[in-house]
Amino acid sequence: MLGVDASAWGTALASGATLGVVACARLRLAGKVAGVSGMLRQAMQGSLDHALCIGGLLIGGALLKGVLPEAVTPMADTVTLARIVAAAALVGAGTRVGSGCTSGHGICGLGRMSMRSFVAVCTFMATGMVVATLTKTAQAGYL
Repeated sequence: MLGVDASAWGTALASGATLGVVACARLRLAGKVAGVSGMLRQAMQGSLDHALCIGGLLIGGALLKGVLPEAVTPMADTVTLARIVAAAALVGAGTRVGSGCTSGHGICGLGRMSMRSFVAVCTFMATGMVVATLTKTAQAGYL
């Protein structure tokens, strides 16, 4: 079904539910949106609680790799440091222009029924589809 085995559906649902619970808990308990770009910006400006959140994300990823190494996909050989830096710069610029990132708008904003977040998520998705299509087309030699 859609090229995804049954176990992946359960993992995806559990992951999505976990993100939703964490975002709701952060909003309810700390009064803060769980947008990663905003947390990173605040952490870089010296905010300890934001730095701890970012640290928790990194530690969680490392723990996942230690416990379930098959769940972490290795990067392709075509991913170079220059591509990572370029992608990070583009994402950073996009979060400034869009006043937030996919986690802030997609998880928190849509959950709060924000029209601005709905427009932002539609823009993220459309742009991602276009870029993925162009990239695959170029790799196949059609561009």
